[in-house]
Amino acid sequence: FAVIFILDNFFAVHAHEGKAGHEHTMLAAEGQGERLEKHSVWAAYIGLLIHTFFDGAAISARVLASPAAGILTFVAVLSHKVPEGFSMSSIFQAGRFSRLHAFAAATTLGLATILGAVVIFLSGHSEFSLIFLALATGSFTYIAGSELVPLVSASRDRKGTMFFLLGIVLFYLTSILLSKVGLK
Repeated sequence: FAVIFILDNFFAVHAHEGKAGHEHTMLAAEGQGERLEKHSVWAAYIGLLIHTFFDGAAISARVLASPAAGILTFVAVLSHKVPEGFSMSSIFQAGRFSRLHAFAAATTLGLATILGAVVIFLSGHSEFSLIFLALATGSFTYIAGSELVPLVSASRDRKGTMFFLLGIVLFYLTSILLSKVGLK
């Protein structure tokens, strides 16, 4: 949790207000249309590539610690892989890259997830995998607490709140079902 907090607050690049009240974003200078600068595209790609590697590592670390928790983590990670791929493709296309580049970028995100899972799985139930388990748990907790819960809470539309609560209920029911079939 603390590691992600520090990275997010000291090293992450966000759109923010400048000293003179001008908004700084990843968008190119005005007059060039709605497109992203190439360096911003690559920064987003590298960030998501690292993120997806850790997604895969989290899955394997959880499977090694508890098969049931691993299945739940797999479902949680899988649920945001398609939107991640679409986001990465959109970022590449907004940077005026070809559709082939956009597709390749989205594909490599999926491959990074698999690579992360394989690296941790091959390490076995070791101190190395436990470190990744701790990092994954802390980062998921930080993201939920600092991004997801405030976003849902601030919304005037209660559909988001209902989906958030439904996700918690489905997670709980799935964990009960997995324990009934012998996975703990």
